[in-house]
Amino acid sequence: MDEQERALAEHLLRLTSEARERLEQDPFGNPVLAMSLAISRMIDTGVLNPDRIGAVIRLLRNDAYVRRAARLAAYVGGTDLQASTAAMHAFAARLARPDPLHGAGSWDRYRGQTERTRFAAVFTAHPTFSMPWRIAQCLADLASGGPAPPPEESHRPGKPTLEGEFRQACAAIETGRDAIDQLCAALLGAAREAWPDRWTTLVPHPVILTSWVGYDTDGRTDIAWWDTLRLRLRMKSMQLRRLAGQVRPVAAAAELWRR
Repeated sequence: MDEQERALAEHLLRLTSEARERLEQDPFGNPVLAMSLAISRMIDTGVLNPDRIGAVIRLLRNDAYVRRAARLAAYVGGTDLQASTAAMHAFAARLARPDPLHGAGSWDRYRGQTERTRFAAVFTAHPTFSMPWRIAQCLADLASGGPAPPPEESHRPGKPTLEGEFRQACAAIETGRDAIDQLCAALLGAAREAWPDRWTTLVPHPVILTSWVGYDTDGRTDIAWWDTLRLRLRMKSMQLRRLAGQVRPVAAAAELWRR
């Protein structure tokens, strides 16, 4: 990005901050009007033109995009896989052994804590309208420690479709399922260590995931009853394929997998 455009963006941000600060002295002031007048004068004097305005907007958008990725990473406590896995195992160990000096805790208590669903996440379609799926994927990669994506001309999304909403919701659910599987593995591992004769009876499901996409018809004219049924069957099929892939390496499950 041209340094001149960077300086121009910083100047406009400074003017915005000053306009907002003046509200403390003049409660009847209008910072939006003040900035509109400032930009109009810059256009009149040739400091700004349509191309530069577009460049400044893209620069500010890209900066906000990077900051948003950082906020997402901080919101979930970091995205380092090893640290997350270690935190899950430490959490499971604390549940199994509340007091490490006195051995394992109560099996019934542990079972009640891990088999009771504590949280449910429902994925809706509304957030998908804010940016194209590819841009959203780049945002997730950036929040996870990936490289910054190349500059884009526009982050404006196209017209949303039911299929696009469904695919994005399913992608989010699959990623969430991967995380839940890691948590359940930690819970089972702690149970195996504490109660080697009982752990195989444990069925942990502390978090469940679902979606309203295709089922919530409030205000929608593009979802018929057959769409709801069709998408529900597709989601069930996806889950069965996921389970089949997970049990395929298990020799004892060979017959089940062939079915």
